[in-house]
Amino acid sequence: PVGEIITSTTTLFVYKSIGTAPNNCTDESSFVVTINTSPILTLINTSCSTDLLTYSVSFSVSSNSTVITSSAGTVGSGNITDIPVGTDITITASNSVNTSCDAILNVTAPNCACIFVDEPISPNNPIVCEGSSTPNLTVAIPGLPAVGNQINWYDAPVGGSLLQSNSLTYLPTGTFIPGTTYTYYAEAEESVTGCVSSRIAVTLTWVTSIVAETAMDVSICGSYILPALSQNNTYYTASGGPNGTGVAISDFTEITSSSTLFIYAEAGTSPNTCSDESSFNIIIQDGAQANMDMVPIVYQLCDDALDGDGNTTNDSVQFDLITQNTDILDGQSTANFSVTYYLTQTDANAGLNPLPLVYENISNPQIIYVRVDNDTMADDGSGTGAMVDTSLCYDIATLTLQVNPLADFELDATYLLCVNTNGTEVISSPIIDTGLNTTDYTFEWLLENVTIPGASGNTLEPLVGGNYSVIVTDIRTSTVTVCEASATTVVIESAPPVVTVEVLTEAFSDEQNIFVTTVGNGASEYEFSLDNGPWEINVPNNGTYTFTDVGAGDHIVTVRDRNGCGEASASVSIIGYPHVFTPNGDGYNDTWAIYGIGDQPDAVIYIFDRYGKLLKQLSPTSLGWDGTYNGNLMPTNDYWFTIDYMSADNNRKQFKAHFTLKR
Repeated sequence: PVGEIITSTTTLFVYKSIGTAPNNCTDESSFVVTINTSPILTLINTSCSTDLLTYSVSFSVSSNSTVITSSAGTVGSGNITDIPVGTDITITASNSVNTSCDAILNVTAPNCACIFVDEPISPNNPIVCEGSSTPNLTVAIPGLPAVGNQINWYDAPVGGSLLQSNSLTYLPTGTFIPGTTYTYYAEAEESVTGCVSSRIAVTLTWVTSIVAETAMDVSICGSYILPALSQNNTYYTASGGPNGTGVAISDFTEITSSSTLFIYAEAGTSPNTCSDESSFNIIIQDGAQANMDMVPIVYQLCDDALDGDGNTTNDSVQFDLITQNTDILDGQSTANFSVTYYLTQTDANAGLNPLPLVYENISNPQIIYVRVDNDTMADDGSGTGAMVDTSLCYDIATLTLQVNPLADFELDATYLLCVNTNGTEVISSPIIDTGLNTTDYTFEWLLENVTIPGASGNTLEPLVGGNYSVIVTDIRTSTVTVCEASATTVVIESAPPVVTVEVLTEAFSDEQNIFVTTVGNGASEYEFSLDNGPWEINVPNNGTYTFTDVGAGDHIVTVRDRNGCGEASASVSIIGYPHVFTPNGDGYNDTWAIYGIGDQPDAVIYIFDRYGKLLKQLSPTSLGWDGTYNGNLMPTNDYWFTIDYMSADNNRKQFKAHFTLKR
C-alpha cells in the first residue's frame, strides 16, 4: 500500500485495470528498490606521540566495505596517525556502493602538553673575594623519581640566551665588579620530550677586601654583654680567628672578668676567602647589686583608715623605707654600700632627688626605685691619707609599696532580739551579718569585750542583748600583713506583753470603759486592739490604754509589741442588757438576755410584765427569753426585769430596769 516503508532491496509491480468485468482491460509494469546501509564509526582512544608533536586516533567501523577519510593525519587500518598536536579532526566512513550512506566522527585533540619537570637543586651561590679566580657555578638534578636528566644555563629567568646546555656546571665569563652580585639561571630538561622545568637562580657574588668591625675599649661594672656583630664578624679570645688558638664567642655573651677580645671577619667561600681582624679591651669593675636574688620586694602595710569608697588605689600610709635595706642589699655590707630611694628611674640613675626615708605613697600599689652604690674607699695617692670613692658602680632595682585594705563592712547600729517569746512574734531572730566570706577573712566575735567561744563565722546569731563587736582579719590580700578591722553594734531585747484589763465603770452603766495595763522589758513598746479592731497607742507610750464607750458583753483585748516580738490577749466582760429585742424568727435579736454575766452562774434574772406578773426566770448561762409565756407570744410592750449579781467589788447587788419587745 502507499506509505509503506521498504527496508530491504525489493522488486515491486504496478498493476492497472479499466472497465468492469468481464469487459475490463489491464496492464502491468515492475521496478527494483535497492536499499544500502550506512556504516557505524566508534572512537576507541587517542594517544600523544613520544615527542609530543603529533597524536593518533584508534577507531572501529561496522563494515569492511567502507571508505575512510580524515580532515588531517594519515589514514591507516583502524587508525589515523601523524595528526598535528592541537588539531581537532573529522573522520568520515562512506558505503563503498553508495557514498551518500556515510557516518561522521568528530575527534577533539588530546592535551599533549609537556609533563612537569622537577627544577634543579643545590645551587652553590659562591661568594668570591676580589682578585680570586672565577669559580664554577653548580647545581644538582633531583634523584628518582624526579623528571629531568640534563641542565641548561641561561642569562634570564624566562627566555634570554642559552649560555650552556647539558651540563651540571657553568663557568661565567666576562668582567666582574667587586661589590656586585651576578645572577644566572639553570633549568632541567627531559631529553626525550624536550620538556623543561622552571628556572632557578644561581648567584655569583664578588666582594671587595673585608674589614673587621672595631670596638672601643670598655670599662664597666660587674659584667659586660657583648653586642651583636654584623654579618661575617665573630668574637674570638685570641688572634687568628678559626686558624688561631682562640675560641669563638657568641654575640650577647656575658663577660665577667677583664680580658682582651678579637673581632675576626671573613668573606667569600672556600677557597676564595679573605679576612681581617681587630681587638679591644674589656675592664670589669666590682659592681654594686640591688636585690641580687631578683625576688620582687613588696613592702606591705595595712591601711590606717577605712575610707569606705571601695577604691584601694588611693589608700596611703607612711612607709619606713630604711626597713627594706636588708632585702635590697642581700648580704652586701652596709659599710661598703649605700641605699637610697627615688620616685623615678631617671632620678635614680642620676642620683638626684632622693625620697625621705619615711615616705607616704601617692598611689597604690606604687613602684619606687632603689639605688645601691659601691662606696669602697681607696687612698687618693696624695700621701695625706685622704680616701676617695674609686668606684662608679651602682645598681637600680624596684620596690613596690603596697597598702593592703581593711575589710570593708558595716554592722547595723542596733539589732532587735525577741525574748520570752510565745510563738506570736512576727520577726526572726536577728543575724548580725558582716557581708564577708569565710574564704578571704577570719572572724572573732565579742560580747561586752569578751570573746564568744566558738563564734568564728561571718555571721552571728545573738542569744542575749548587749554590746557586740567583731574583729575581721583579711587573709586574702596578704599573709604578711593580715590586716584587721573591727565594728560594734548593740543588740536590744524586746518581749511580748503581760496584759491586765480592768473595767472602770459600774455594771449597767450607760458608758463603759476598760483600762489595759501591760508589763514588758527592754525596748518594748505596745499597741492595743479591742475585739480585733484597729490598733491604738498612747502618747507617750507608757504601756497603758483606756478603751471608752465599750458595749456590754464579752470582749477580747489584744496587746502586741510594736517591734514584732509577739502579742498577748485578755478577756473582759461588761454587764449590760439590750433595751429592745424583736423575736420574729429572723435570727437577729430573737431573744433577750443579760450580757457579760456568764461568769456568775449564781446570778438570778426575773422578767415581769407591766403589771408585775412574773413571766420568766433566767439563768445567766441560758439562751435568754424568747418573748413567750406558757407557749403564747407576748405582745409588743415594755417589760421589766431584776437581777441579783456580784459587783466588781464582790458585793451582792440587785439591778432593776425595763426593755421593749417589738413584733
